[in-house]
Amino acid sequence: KKTNMSDTYRPIIEYLNNKCDTQYKPTSKKTKSLIDARINEGFTIDDFKTVIDKKSDEWIGCEQEKYLRPSTLFGTKFEGYLNQKVTKKNSNTFLEMMEDEGYE
Repeated sequence: KKTNMSDTYRPIIEYLNNKCDTQYKPTSKKTKSLIDARINEGFTIDDFKTVIDKKSDEWIGCEQEKYLRPSTLFGTKFEGYLNQKVTKKNSNTFLEMMEDEGYE
């Protein structure tokens, strides 16, 4: 069973590192415990990738980019992140569109 879990950590952390240009280690005790906790709740590797995708799309280039780390992504808000509705980043609000058209 130990081998199966180590096979779980690596793809999740490699995916995070590739997506967010980070260098987290799949061998970190804290990271492993966070992944274990979510796996024990019934979440899958694909769920981790979905959370990484959603939060990186939302946070890269923003103040929150610094939170693209295992302790934030895989912590107690994991299920909320997984189920959040995807909103388009940089989508103009109605007021921004009006300003772009020259209305003020």
